[in-house]
Amino acid sequence: MGRWAVWQIACGLAVLMDFAGGLVGLAIPLLAVHWRVPPSLLGAIGAAGPLGYTVCCILFQPLTDRWGRQRSMLWGSLGVTLLSGALATVALAGWVSALVGLNFLNGVALALFWPATQASAGIGVPRHRLLHALLAYNLSWSGGRMLGTALAGWLFEQHPALPFLVAGASSALVAFATVRAPMDIGPPPSFDAPHENAEPWSPTQRLVTSAQLANLVRSFAFFEAVVLFPDLGKRWGWTPEAVSHILSWLFGGQLSAFVVAPWLLRQVGWRWVVGVKAAVALSAFLLGWLRSWDALALALFVLGFAAGLTTVVSLYLSILTQGRSVKGSARHEAGVGAGAVLGPLLGGLMLQWGTPSGAFALPALLAILVVVAWDVPVRRAVAARQG
Repeated sequence: MGRWAVWQIACGLAVLMDFAGGLVGLAIPLLAVHWRVPPSLLGAIGAAGPLGYTVCCILFQPLTDRWGRQRSMLWGSLGVTLLSGALATVALAGWVSALVGLNFLNGVALALFWPATQASAGIGVPRHRLLHALLAYNLSWSGGRMLGTALAGWLFEQHPALPFLVAGASSALVAFATVRAPMDIGPPPSFDAPHENAEPWSPTQRLVTSAQLANLVRSFAFFEAVVLFPDLGKRWGWTPEAVSHILSWLFGGQLSAFVVAPWLLRQVGWRWVVGVKAAVALSAFLLGWLRSWDALALALFVLGFAAGLTTVVSLYLSILTQGRSVKGSARHEAGVGAGAVLGPLLGGLMLQWGTPSGAFALPALLAILVVVAWDVPVRRAVAARQG
């Protein structure tokens, strides 16, 4: 490990941690559906983890800057290990109400791990190579997540506690690897921190904020699909393994976007930031009207692809403008968490009292709200200043 660069270590740890995240993220709603909880409670259970994550990404950012990234990552991975064991115990005991609290605490632990790990993915990387470094990082965590999601249903069918036990083992490996790392995972002196006007094209904070809001929209749609599809699959007579397989198309589309992003995103500007919002909203909207397995798989792939581009745009601009802090990464991850709270919660309520089409129309409404409330006024202000 001593020969690895900081960003390479971040990629390796991301594979293991999001493999665990894929297992836990699907096993929790599968367990809740197995216990016949109503869709509204299913949404609350799914939202509990992202709620803890969202709040603590913001609260822990000064702590991570003070501790250093390595220490923050270590405590976060140890927390996930312990909580995975607790979730396995709950799966054996049948304690439904504990799912909300444990999922919330799991989000708290992940808030120590992910902003520090994500910020490390750009350490020591020249600006012109940043998209390629992010390609490796995004392939790492999304590949781990896709594999965990694909295996969660099969492991759950063997025993409901098994996905959580495997997740605990994977996060324990992360903690061990973090301790064994020969260097402190912090910003080295050679880090080329970007500054405004350092190059002819430099992103403004308003553009960064718009990209982070786009990340909120994609997270809303993405996690709504992940949490609600176990319930929809049960209504349609699917097995848990079939639910895992169709959701793998979602992660497969995201993975494909990560691969092409360095060549597709030549220059990240307003057209890309607004365009990815629209693509996510439209593809999510289609999920509410389709019923065949093949059509849903294709729509999920398109949603995953649009979500992947959105992730890259927000991540790229956040890292590029945060300098030596993890502030931009924390805001990016807070957007992930906020969308993952609102998507399952509001989508679950809409699914219980309405229809799938209504539930999957919510991301489109959120995208319209963001464009009207932020993008349009900002673009008008920029045009007026230039005029």
